Amino acid sequence: MVIVMYGTAIRNAIASGNLTRMKATLKRARDLMRKQGNLGAAITMLQREIAKTTKAKKTRKTRRTTKRR
Repeated sequence: MVIVMYGTAIRNAIASGNLTRMKATLKRARDLMRKQGNLGAAITMLQREIAKTTKAKKTRKTRRTTKRR
């Protein structure tokens, strides 16, 4: 069975009260985190890059508009 590791899967394991299920979910979550690295840091890096790229595009657009006048 495939279980996607995100908050719902973890909360469901907790809600089940089944210690074996909770331990298995924790192991899968840790294994996934080891494979993927720090997803939170990667998301932050991606958000910064999006903001930087958006800002650069707005600056280029403003320059083109100003030159046409």
